[in-house]
Amino acid sequence: MDLVKRGLPSFILAAVVFTLYRGVVHYPFQFDSLVGIEQNPYIRDMWDIGQIWWHNPSRFIVYFSFAFNHHLGGYDTFGYHILNIIVHAVTTVVYYYFLRLLFRAADRGDNITVDTPLTTACLFTAALVFAVHPLQTQAVTYIWQRGTSIGALFYIGSLAAYLKSALDEQDGRPAPRWKGWLVASVGLAFLSMISKQFSVTIPVAVGLLEFLVISGSVEGLKKRLPRMAPFVPMLLIVPIFTTLVGKGEVGDLGERAANLLPTHQYLMTELNVIVFVYFKLLFYPVNQNLDYDFPPAVSLGDCAVAFMILAALFAAGVLLHRKNRIASFSIIFAFLAASVESSFFVLEDPVFEHRMYLPLTGLLAAMVALERQALANIIASSRARIIIAMALMIAVSVPLYAVAKERNLVWSDPVLLWADVVAKSPNKARGYNNLASSLLQKNGMENVDKAIELLKTGMKVDPNYHLTYYNLAVGYETRKEYAAAAENYIEAIRRAPNPFAASYRLGGLFFSLGNYDKAIKYFIMAANANPKDVEARMDLAVALGRSGKIDQAIIVFGDVLKIDPSNGQAHFNLANAYQHKGDQARAHEHLKKAEALGYK
Repeated sequence: MDLVKRGLPSFILAAVVFTLYRGVVHYPFQFDSLVGIEQNPYIRDMWDIGQIWWHNPSRFIVYFSFAFNHHLGGYDTFGYHILNIIVHAVTTVVYYYFLRLLFRAADRGDNITVDTPLTTACLFTAALVFAVHPLQTQAVTYIWQRGTSIGALFYIGSLAAYLKSALDEQDGRPAPRWKGWLVASVGLAFLSMISKQFSVTIPVAVGLLEFLVISGSVEGLKKRLPRMAPFVPMLLIVPIFTTLVGKGEVGDLGERAANLLPTHQYLMTELNVIVFVYFKLLFYPVNQNLDYDFPPAVSLGDCAVAFMILAALFAAGVLLHRKNRIASFSIIFAFLAASVESSFFVLEDPVFEHRMYLPLTGLLAAMVALERQALANIIASSRARIIIAMALMIAVSVPLYAVAKERNLVWSDPVLLWADVVAKSPNKARGYNNLASSLLQKNGMENVDKAIELLKTGMKVDPNYHLTYYNLAVGYETRKEYAAAAENYIEAIRRAPNPFAASYRLGGLFFSLGNYDKAIKYFIMAANANPKDVEARMDLAVALGRSGKIDQAIIVFGDVLKIDPSNGQAHFNLANAYQHKGDQARAHEHLKKAEALGYK
């Protein structure tokens, strides 16, 4: 009976998460999910661990989870959504038990006893709000942002295991037990660090836990340095895996360097983002947006108000240490959790709601810690405290649940999602482009016409956005206005940081028109832009063959087989090329290989 009672909060929290998100399980891939999952060759073989690792070791767990979904169900989004929901539900439960350990450790340090039902009600309120807050929808419903929730799961799990280890050691439990929890904490920290880069702050978070919650003093912290020692070298894991191992992510940012703000300007902008977007949505989650058009801060005066608010909040976290350890730690932890993505490390997009997923755990913990203290000090009756705490929980969580459910609806269709973005960010070209791209993928010439008009509007908003020209070319090609299509493909090639997509499409356009010389020119450009792309080289070889350049075609088909030795079509085409040259022996050799690979 006691086991059921202790497990009841977990069951309720998980049930609430599944109830809230059950309607999203068939929603399509959206935005970065298209490139990161649907068009990603590195996740198509779950058993090729080396390839997944080398693709991005700093997010290995995330990509492996995508490979797992692909292994089970290909590109059916059902499994991807189910796993996202499971991760969020488990993170919510782990967060609840982390809070229990946090409150227990702090209360022990202060040598106070607080009404247990009141504490439970406050903890459950924090976990429930974490589960249903609309800010979380981007990390759950948007498949690509699974990394945020997985990274947070292991991060919070690592802190919970560390607290459990410290409490067991204080309770005089056998050394193998508390040391086992310490090892688990280190292991979970490592898993977080190969899931999402914000986990680089875990060693600092452990130090904060020791100083602000467990030890409570510099002297006590010094005595406990040996148990924190394993976390120190872990500070290097994320920087090394992000920049020096595998493909890394620095190159990706380098391709978009022109879109990045200077470091000091990004930091000032982030101060405003945290206060005027994230904090506003925390208390008033209305007008959420996937793609904010947020003005960058140019001078210190532009972010002065936000700086003062954040400075006051941080000061409150420091000053609360003697009166409320939990609130003190939680406020400072929220700053720490936001520090990687919202400070000096410049990202292309200053605003994304999923970046509040982990910081929200700290802010909510601080709120319920202050709530518990206020109710305990003001209300004499234990029963009245519980009633008020439960009433507050319902009053806050029910509206948030309703808003989150409504927000999820925009993710059901790319046209709905990007129409919402255009309505809220009318001066940003990406919304027009992505809405137009979504319309181009639907049947009906009326959708093509709408897409072209949207792209023309987007071009007025930002004439330098290269994808506008690319999709405008696709629209004109669909309408068989080939001269206009070619003109816009060429403009997209000129403006794009990587011209692969536009040059490949333009090569295909000229090939379909029988202009093989121009097709060859742009297929070569595409192959140079993406040397490992098999399709571009295959089409280049075919175009060479059609133009009578058989020897060059044979060389390119050979290059394809160096990249993909099991490509049956390349062997088949080589057989035809050698047949054309009269080399029957080699033609027969490649035809046999094609047949062995199942290509006839």
